[in-house]
Amino acid sequence: MKQLFTDPLFRRFVSGTLFAATFVWVAVYFFNVDKQIVTTFFILSFIFVGSMIVVGLVLTPIVMLTRKKKSRFIKSVDEKETMQNREEE
Repeated sequence: MKQLFTDPLFRRFVSGTLFAATFVWVAVYFFNVDKQIVTTFFILSFIFVGSMIVVGLVLTPIVMLTRKKKSRFIKSVDEKETMQNREEE
């Protein structure tokens, strides 16, 4: 359990959640923002974050494939250059 609280990712998550909750509380309490607006904001935020997760999951394999193709191309160019250098010697 102690290791969980020393993890920087967990601490960032907890502090971000507390800051967001405080921001919403200040908006509702001091600036008289309607609670319906806040709930709509939360719902749309969850939809946005969920869609970004889906986009990331879809684009990750595509990016991985393009990176592998580039690295193969670079390797083939490097191999050709080394072959030309050996032939020149």
